Amino acid sequence: MKKSLLILSILFLLNACSFENSKDTGKVGEKSAEISAKDTLGKAVKLADDNTSLKVLVFFQNGCPSCLKELPSLDE
Repeated sequence: MKKSLLILSILFLLNACSFENSKDTGKVGEKSAEISAKDTLGKAVKLADDNTSLKVLVFFQNGCPSCLKELPSLDE
């Protein structure tokens, strides 16, 4: 049983290590991805509409107390 578990673990690790890190992080000044969402007032907003300011995207769950606690600090 231990030998089977060891072999399975080794196969799992080899499989996990075989994937390339193909994560495309982009570069400063590059055009951003086409992202659209609704703002806090329900208005549709496209990320590419305004290229004059820095944008910070924050993803959180409404029921997360620590996430909601941090939201006011983003207005600063």
